Amino acid sequence: MSTETSPTPARLNHAAVVALIGRDIVNGKYAVGEILPFEEEFVEKLDVGRGVIREAIRVLAAKGLVETRPKRGTQVLPSSMWQLLDPEILFWRIGQDFDPKFLRDLTDLRSMIEPAACALAAERASDPELQLIAALTRELNYAKDDELAFIEADLKFHRTIMQSTHNEILVQIGVAIESVLRLSVEVTVGIGHGRRIEEHEKVANAICNRQASKARNAMADLIGLNVLDIASILGPAFSNPKK
Repeated sequence: MSTETSPTPARLNHAAVVALIGRDIVNGKYAVGEILPFEEEFVEKLDVGRGVIREAIRVLAAKGLVETRPKRGTQVLPSSMWQLLDPEILFWRIGQDFDPKFLRDLTDLRSMIEPAACALAAERASDPELQLIAALTRELNYAKDDELAFIEADLKFHRTIMQSTHNEILVQIGVAIESVLRLSVEVTVGIGHGRRIEEHEKVANAICNRQASKARNAMADLIGLNVLDIASILGPAFSNPKK
């Protein structure tokens, strides 16, 4: 008779509990204004200690998802209070049912930030960074028939531009830019649209020639075309976010 025993499942740490509860809030399992279950319920349901639950709630409160008050409990806050550029919140939102308006909101952010970042990159990028940007345009061309490889090369291209600004705040904002970029490229490239390799080359050439104004305009043109690509697929839900 075998003496082997099944391994004991690892208990959740506070980061995993943050993700579980945070995703439920973002996905609408807990409505705005609703009071979350008491500590005892979470302890029993998730099989963790009170300290883990308390730390998770503190993290969610810092992200703006909930607010805890004595005698009232922990209440879910409206999305207008959330730290929407927080990487975890972005990940949770993108992972839920697809929301065209959310993609449009992120695209608006990208339209305002990334052209200016290209201008800074043209002025500040080191020579090795310029060489990498040029090399990545070639990689985009090589990967044009491989959807997954193209998406990863495209993300690296835009990430390198943000890093080449040598502005720590812009690099942090680049996390949100990368989220919208991944989502928009998956929407367009996945059905054979939106690679826009020639437009990427124009951006790279302007940056590598240290032409800040041309770099700004080239990225604005690239994003504008990307918006048209997405709108052709998603229609009014993306084009008219107020509706």
